[in-house]
Amino acid sequence: MSLTGPQRGVIESEKNGNAMGIALPGSGKSHVVVSYIENVVLSQRFPKVLAISFTKKAAEELRERVTECLGETLTTEHVTISTFDGIFRKQLLSAINQKTINLLVGGDRTNVIMRAMRTVGIKLKYSDASLIIDRLASYIEIPAEESEKNPQHVELYVKYEEYRKQAKKMDFSSICRAVVGGQERQQIPLMDFTHIIVDEFQDSSELQYRWMKPYASTDVKVLVMGDDDQSIYSFRRSKGYENFLNFQRDFNCGDPHILNTCFRCKPAILAAADKLIQNNKDRVQKVMKSIHETGGMVLTKSSFTKEAEVTAIVNEIIKSNNHGSWAVLSRRNIDLLLVATELTERGVEFNMKDGASIFETAAADMLYKLADTILKKNKLHIEQILAFQGVPEEIIQKEKDHGGLSSRMSLLNYRFPDGVDHIKASVAQNLFMSIKEWITLAENENSASAKDHAFSQILESLTKRAKIPKSVGNVLSSLIGMINKSDLSFRESLKLYVSMFRNLQTSSKSTENSDAVNLLTMHSSKGLQFVNVWVMNVTDGVCPPLMPSFEEKEEERRLLFVAMTRAMENLVISYIESPITEHDKERALSQGFSLSDFKDKYVRSPYIYELEC
Repeated sequence: MSLTGPQRGVIESEKNGNAMGIALPGSGKSHVVVSYIENVVLSQRFPKVLAISFTKKAAEELRERVTECLGETLTTEHVTISTFDGIFRKQLLSAINQKTINLLVGGDRTNVIMRAMRTVGIKLKYSDASLIIDRLASYIEIPAEESEKNPQHVELYVKYEEYRKQAKKMDFSSICRAVVGGQERQQIPLMDFTHIIVDEFQDSSELQYRWMKPYASTDVKVLVMGDDDQSIYSFRRSKGYENFLNFQRDFNCGDPHILNTCFRCKPAILAAADKLIQNNKDRVQKVMKSIHETGGMVLTKSSFTKEAEVTAIVNEIIKSNNHGSWAVLSRRNIDLLLVATELTERGVEFNMKDGASIFETAAADMLYKLADTILKKNKLHIEQILAFQGVPEEIIQKEKDHGGLSSRMSLLNYRFPDGVDHIKASVAQNLFMSIKEWITLAENENSASAKDHAFSQILESLTKRAKIPKSVGNVLSSLIGMINKSDLSFRESLKLYVSMFRNLQTSSKSTENSDAVNLLTMHSSKGLQFVNVWVMNVTDGVCPPLMPSFEEKEEERRLLFVAMTRAMENLVISYIESPITEHDKERALSQGFSLSDFKDKYVRSPYIYELEC
């Protein structure tokens, strides 16, 4: 691959000292990083290169490319490729002269977080609590404004740290804090490298930058590569544009080398993405150009309902006859699951990793077991369903001996014991009677109202009659809502769910199918590219969320920019139109719109206005 002028400028910058590269999407950043490493190793007498990526996968891919270029011997002798977490751990082990660190990871860490949540009495989803702890852990000292603004969040973090220390274990954040603090107190020496390269620099946090900063006053040459327009991880406290400014000042690197030629997107797509991102204020100004002279298609498409939007997406994919060339991106997993439902119903294969996690929950598993029970009319899963509902073991055993679980009683012939009705029946007895009714319904033609009633009963049976957390009930409700489609019978709806459950569990663990549609969140699409991209539900209240702050609105715009620039040739952006209310008008006017901006008396995401105006 030949080099453009800006690419060559980054590679040759090593002669002058520290350097900063700003790389557009699809501008050959990885090729430049590998070429920079190759140049250093082959031109220096005793090079020691450290290249840092943000994920293990990215580090492995970089190692493969460097090894392919330099060979195994030169790579092993002169190049270290690691994540920040990996290099911090190595540095701390060296400083304390130990071989291992007792890490708090996986289920062990989950239990500590949940214990802290119970102690503090905070009512949050586990995932939200984990994000709060990760965010606060990125401080060496928690600032006073955090304690004033979110005292319970700080209390949760303090309690988590207390339990972590009691267990005599470290997590990756505590290792980072120990290393950075040790460096600043000159208790931990800087690492012995001649060159340091940080890829995806826009994702670096304040603490990670503090680790880098001491090298500014050494002979080590530092190169950072990234794109401030693709900074989308503020929830991890990545500093994006701010760290580019800090680096330019502290490392005295001069003007950035801007890789502004995009090899991926056709001109129409890049122009639309550029038009959107120009609305952000805090960014490095850059001129974007495509390597292609002409081409590309960008379309914004509205629907009045979510169902209509999903149908339009699937119709377009089927019409193309090249399913593997398509990616459907969304801000939310639930939208992707709706598309997955429609694709499954119409026999189209898909790859999905993000949303597949919902099918690994206890709620999804129980719904699968109940659906499989109804379809196959056997008792294989009923004992587990009863346990999920909170039925005591002695009652389950009683049902095995002389009740609905006994071999003498078939599901279709089940009857309440004498003197028992729906009101007096136990949870187990009501379940058996309900299953009998559901099997009968599945074997016969039925109306939409009968099907709706059956799914309402299933939801009630698995939630209201069981002692389960509200969050589990919410997952069940969402899953049932997805499969309860008016144009499918009760039986076909159950078969659809069973098929989706099996396919998604498999797809989350297996190699991706190159002929299948790709379903991804906007966040997880970063670094990927597809011939055709459909970005769905760019709807006010979703992208951006309701009442975003200035910083949130800018980041959501960057996220949409990332999603748009995954497309090589064709890009569709769809949204749901809803009748505008007076409240919508007031809110829009407060954000700088005028009444003339409202088209057809429907409200749109501000990003749609920016693209269409």
